[in-house]
Amino acid sequence: MDLPLRLLNGETLYRDVHHIYPPFAPYFNAQLYRIFGVQLATLKFSGAICAVLILLMIYWLARRLMSVREATVTTGLVLVICAIKSTANYIQPYAYAALYGFLFALASLVCTVRFVRNEQQESRDRLMMWAGVFAGFSLISKPEIALATWAAAGAALVMESVSARKPLGRAALYFILPVIAIVAAAYGLILTRVPLHVL
Repeated sequence: MDLPLRLLNGETLYRDVHHIYPPFAPYFNAQLYRIFGVQLATLKFSGAICAVLILLMIYWLARRLMSVREATVTTGLVLVICAIKSTANYIQPYAYAALYGFLFALASLVCTVRFVRNEQQESRDRLMMWAGVFAGFSLISKPEIALATWAAAGAALVMESVSARKPLGRAALYFILPVIAIVAAAYGLILTRVPLHVL
């Protein structure tokens, strides 16, 4: 709770405030405090919104592989085991970086799955671009979770390339360029305020 408040009061992440994760979560939470007020309820509300979105994406992904009943049971298990358990749940996570990173990684996976199932080139390019955007935000939230987005997109591109018998460099660029842009922008802004050796 204190970290976003310190940023809101003018301190700088990594220089004034020690933080082991990338910058997205503390700065995003500071903006939530600015808009909705400095209170635990603000962060809990953010966690609740993330929980709902995660559960909807889990259900959507499960439905690609399972029946309605099986997907419902799967989503219910995620709800009980992860979303509302008594400790470190989605509403009050052990680290908001992990929650946001997971949310963005799932969104990237949804876009990647839709890319594989879509046949219209323009829609496929847009889906791979959005997969890259969400992968970039996942990377500046929690990098180890973001690795799953790279693995999923890479596997999808390789499978598509093999089945189409042609390279999918254009689709790969649509994924990679947003990731690079988001990471460069986030850390570029940090480096304007924090020396590289501190970072």
